[in-house]
Amino acid sequence: RANRRVYYRPKWFVIIAGMIYRMKQHGAGLANICILSSMVLVTLSTTVSLYVGSEDALQVGYPREVMIRAASHLETDVQWVQVQTREILDRHQVKGSNWVEYRMISFPVARDGHRFWPRPDAGPSYSADTLTLNFITLEDYNRLVEEPVVLADQEVLVYSNRSAYTYSSLHLFDREFVVKERLDQLPGGGLSSTQVFAAYYVVVKDRQVLEEIRQQALAEQAKAVTAQYLLGFDLDASREQALAVFRDLRGVLEQNKVLFVRAQSREADREEFYFLYGGLFFLGLYLGLLFILGTVLIMYYKQITEGYEDRRRYRIMQQVGMSRQEVQQTIGTQVLAVFFLPLVAAGVHVAFAFKMVTKLLTVLNLTNVPLFALCTVLTFLAFALFYTLVYLATARVYYRLVAGRANGLILERAL
Repeated sequence: RANRRVYYRPKWFVIIAGMIYRMKQHGAGLANICILSSMVLVTLSTTVSLYVGSEDALQVGYPREVMIRAASHLETDVQWVQVQTREILDRHQVKGSNWVEYRMISFPVARDGHRFWPRPDAGPSYSADTLTLNFITLEDYNRLVEEPVVLADQEVLVYSNRSAYTYSSLHLFDREFVVKERLDQLPGGGLSSTQVFAAYYVVVKDRQVLEEIRQQALAEQAKAVTAQYLLGFDLDASREQALAVFRDLRGVLEQNKVLFVRAQSREADREEFYFLYGGLFFLGLYLGLLFILGTVLIMYYKQITEGYEDRRRYRIMQQVGMSRQEVQQTIGTQVLAVFFLPLVAAGVHVAFAFKMVTKLLTVLNLTNVPLFALCTVLTFLAFALFYTLVYLATARVYYRLVAGRANGLILERAL
């Protein structure tokens, strides 16, 4: 309207003025359609991607067939876990493969540039502002990668699951570490890639450095420092044998009253895993259909109310000298623009929320971003097609209300 050259042309004057009036009169209805459309897109795209990518999510959550976590990095505890595991495998005459193991020290920290310091006020629980430092040894890291790395004294490797770490050094306690390399990703099949909160993984030279860091952290925040040992491996056995091995292994390891040990099996948890994702898929479809029903009802009600309101304006435009063709073009442009603006706005909302939703999906082990992007695009296209069909169906009622049954049929065919 501010552009006088466009606004005061006969073709655009009526269209723009009518659009402004419609937006003022029916803004709440358009906003409701936009909100419901956004909910449909987010709900269906997330649940469909979870269901389609359930096997990928299972592989991410369980990089190996059997995963054992012990709440200790001490050599005596590590050896006990290893000995018990080997004995169970020998008893069942089953061989393990693709072995992976590492020790890790973790504690919450605060950060200012390249300087990190422990947070004595932080406990072992997590919150939105949690920042965690995780330390592993070079020996364990090299077992996870194909090309071994060599570190000199005071050199480290750094990986961040959020923004890249851009500094050339890392200061912690009274030590200044030189960052030899910034890792682009974590080693596959080893460290978890589903960390939701901000975390830094630091690879140090040896166990001596790891123990020194642990002792210094314990001196400042004993309750928040955690140490763990992870052992993972695949089984060269049938599903029944794998489940039998896991049951015996879990029974032996979790009977330890001194050391907390947790054993998990991909095959043992597969059924429960698919129950969860199947339930989420059903819930997503149910809510999606509910939101779609609400959208259709609002669209239909909006068409009827606007039809009764526009009937008088349609006659006035003809009485002031506008031809039937001009009236048809004006009404058609207004109705199309007003009805498809909520769909466009919903698409924009989903695009801006995409990154946040991908972060939330990591909680459910879905890290396949291309799959989620594909499901989102396909969901939007399918919903846009359905939206168009609903518009065409409800538009017939609108046109007949505006121009009367006979003229409405002519108007409908013309538009």
